Amino acid sequence: MKRTNVILDERLLKEAKKLSGERTYSATINAALKEMIRTLKVREGLKMMSGSGWWEGDLAEMRGDKPRMSDDEWWPMVEQELSQIRHGPAAPRSKPRPRKRRRGSR
Repeated sequence: MKRTNVILDERLLKEAKKLSGERTYSATINAALKEMIRTLKVREGLKMMSGSGWWEGDLAEMRGDKPRMSDDEWWPMVEQELSQIRHGPAAPRSKPRPRKRRRGSR
């Protein structure tokens, strides 16, 4: 542990302690430092994973196996799927199976 003397904004420290649920100011500051380190590592990782430039091309052409559909072709399919989600399947369901009888003294 490092012991140090710092000047902090009292209002910010109280609010951070209250929001974090930590019991002490020291625990609040340690939690804030951990979160800051985690955030910076995530940010650095995202930079490493991101591409080097803007991609230009036609994805449908690259795939080759799936022709590109116009709005008139795919929109009815989407509406049909949404209707099934909202109202259930169009075909009636079969009869439910009877429940198994329990063993025991019932």
